[in-house]
Amino acid sequence: MEVHHPNHSSHTKKWTTYLLEFLMLFLAVFLGFVAENIREHAVEKRRAKEYAISLLTDIKKDVIELEQSIKYDSLTSLVIDSLVHFIGKGNIRSNSGQFYYLSRMALSLYITDWNRAIN
Repeated sequence: MEVHHPNHSSHTKKWTTYLLEFLMLFLAVFLGFVAENIREHAVEKRRAKEYAISLLTDIKKDVIELEQSIKYDSLTSLVIDSLVHFIGKGNIRSNSGQFYYLSRMALSLYITDWNRAIN
């Protein structure tokens, strides 16, 4: 198969043709850069919205968890008051089961499970 090489000596380009080719190449690269920046901005905007929604959801879950912790702590305070009153009566031996139950409830802990947005 024969390859045809054009003869460059017979055809010369004007300087305006070189200028036009440079401008077209420059414009293509510049517009590609601008299009990439626009796309990246749209992606970042969407990602920021997703993070804001995720943060709001995590905060709502944390508020629910905190409310449950407060309820549990209030119940624990009542149990401790009952235990102090029970000990004050001095009848621990006759009601050892109730003393054990109140002691165990007073010493139990509620562990708050906070949401952490670590990706």
